[in-house]
Amino acid sequence: MDEATEEIYKQVNENWRFLARWRQLAFAGYLTAVYGGLSLINLAIDHGYPRWVIGICFLLLSGVAYIFWIFDERTHRLTMHACEAAVTLEETAGQKGFFRVNKDLDAENGVLHSGHRGLWMDGHSMAANLLFRGSSIIFAITGMVTLVKFICLGMSKA
Repeated sequence: MDEATEEIYKQVNENWRFLARWRQLAFAGYLTAVYGGLSLINLAIDHGYPRWVIGICFLLLSGVAYIFWIFDERTHRLTMHACEAAVTLEETAGQKGFFRVNKDLDAENGVLHSGHRGLWMDGHSMAANLLFRGSSIIFAITGMVTLVKFICLGMSKA
């Protein structure tokens, strides 16, 4: 690689690491927010709050999970674009560096495609998608069921 290309490669590598760290932080933040939300819901149930309060809490928790899913999805795409840029630089320079080796391994192992502009999706991304989307749906359904029960049972506390 010439000096200019190597400088670009270093910048792409730094960007990739930065975005990968953000994905990890998003996951940790998600777990913290969900644990805190579920703890508050448990506290509300123990103290006998009305069902509509608990239902709204579940719906808010669903929104939090959805926001974290959007953030993870965006960060995943940016991370993959940085990886694609690094692979292109490695291929142009005729090197088989970190990113190109990983892409070749992904191709050999049949890694699934995410459908987003031809970017591949690793196991971590599939698990994060399932976690964020799944929990968002579960929290939304739980919130709606709780609110419907509240309305159908004559707006009782229990």
